Amino acid sequence: PSTTWTWTYPTEILLRLTNQLPASNPIAIDFSGINNGSLGVESTNSSLYLTGNIQFPGSVQLVGGSGIFASDAGLIKAQSVQFESSTGSVGTSTAPIEFDLAEGTPVNATAKTGVFLSSQGALLVGSIQATSGDVVLASTGDIQGTGSSTGASVLGMNIQLNASNGSIGTQS
Repeated sequence: PSTTWTWTYPTEILLRLTNQLPASNPIAIDFSGINNGSLGVESTNSSLYLTGNIQFPGSVQLVGGSGIFASDAGLIKAQSVQFESSTGSVGTSTAPIEFDLAEGTPVNATAKTGVFLSSQGALLVGSIQATSGDVVLASTGDIQGTGSSTGASVLGMNIQLNASNGSIGTQS
């Protein structure tokens, strides 16, 4: 006559790897089918190397104590992204980290020796700081600040902004 089905889905999953892996071992994780979430990858005592794409429908936080580096073909496509490196750089001048964020989402990066980022579209600046290095931001669209009350912040020894098919900032 009547049948009731009850489905239970997890609402949160925490995967914490506490083992150390040799740097030559790739880690592949597939979160197919999720609509949002957050992904944090931390290598607090060494560098973090990205050799492929990160495609994630939520926020991504990457922490590499000695630096965050990416291969030429790597792309981060996410809702938002934040980079942190306490003693190294985020990307390099010859291999900036490439990303594509949801429209209207600022990028945030903090590093000691430099920040080198490239956007596949408009780049909205949140807080980007290189305490003792250069900052190079490249975009195939506009480069603009957040327009919030705190405003955009770019701090570095030398700052270079390249908007190949757009403008830098607005009159306001």
